[in-house]
Amino acid sequence: MLRQFEEPAVVGLQPWRSVEAVISGKHFRNAGTPCKHFPGGEVRGFVVESESFGVSNDGLPNVVYFSGDTVWIDELARIREKWHIAVAVLNMGNALFPTPKGMVQITFNGQQAAHLMRVFGVDAMAPIHFQSWEYFTEHQADLRRVLEEEEVNERVHWLKPGVKTKDL
Repeated sequence: MLRQFEEPAVVGLQPWRSVEAVISGKHFRNAGTPCKHFPGGEVRGFVVESESFGVSNDGLPNVVYFSGDTVWIDELARIREKWHIAVAVLNMGNALFPTPKGMVQITFNGQQAAHLMRVFGVDAMAPIHFQSWEYFTEHQADLRRVLEEEEVNERVHWLKPGVKTKDL
């Protein structure tokens, strides 16, 4: 269940629902995207759209996609019907979590991330959320190797925590 807040500016987004926001005079549209997480758990990814991001060569609005904790699911393919992912910020690390029915994968692995990049023609991808938890099974060195083998590494940008970047 999405946590409810009394603050009116905080909104839990259902998949494919959007909300408008004005931040520092700029207009943004945020739309929820589906995720696959723990059975019975609820988590969301989202896209951020703004006219200031421009449009792709095929006329679709450029967006920033934040995956949330998820793995590849076919329903994500609907994103390409509405948007072009200019930047993908992906929760990675191939987190595996024990459940009574066995291990459940809850974050992208390197191969799934490469697949997503190819399916959507992602311009740039930033892996995040892959080292800080004992359940991660692919750390930075593993991810670098897989993304290089998958031939998408030239579009991958490794962010440094707490360091501002403008290379995306």
